[in-house]
Amino acid sequence: MMPFFYQWFYPKHRPLSIIVSQHKDGEILARIAAHAGINCLRGSSSKGAVGVLKEAFKEVGRGGDIAVTPDGPRGPRYSVADGVVALSMRKKIPIITLNCHASKVWRLKSWDRLFIPKPFSTIDFFIGEPFETHMLEVDEAKKLTHERLMRHAF
Repeated sequence: MMPFFYQWFYPKHRPLSIIVSQHKDGEILARIAAHAGINCLRGSSSKGAVGVLKEAFKEVGRGGDIAVTPDGPRGPRYSVADGVVALSMRKKIPIITLNCHASKVWRLKSWDRLFIPKPFSTIDFFIGEPFETHMLEVDEAKKLTHERLMRHAF
C-alpha cells in the first residue's frame, strides 16, 4: 500500500519504480504493482544487488522515483541496508520515509513481524520530510535514515 500512498501524496506525474525481491514472495507484489502501473525492479541485497542498483540509478536518471524497503529481505528488522543510502548519496537525491500503522492487524511470525490489516481497521500513514545524505559518510547517512524511519515505527 505504501507505493499507492506515495503516488497519492506526491502526484508529480513522475514514474515510480519499486525494488522487489527476486524470490517467489516478491512475485506477488510485482504482479499487484504491475496492475497499478508501478514498475518493478527485481533484486535485493541478498540476490541481484548490483543489477537492481544499476537499474535504480538509470531510473532516477530518467526522472523517476524509487521506493525501497530499507532493511532488505533478511533484516535485521529496522536496519538500513546500503542500497537506499548509496542511491541517495550517489545521485544526490533526497530520501522520504513512509510508515503506516493499522489499528487491528494480524502479525506474521516472520523476522520482520509483517502485519496484515484486519478488515475495517483504521490505517494511518506517516510521511517524513525529505532529507539529503550526499554530504554525509555512509554510516552517518544510514544512522540518519534509521532515525527518520523510527519516528513512526510501531
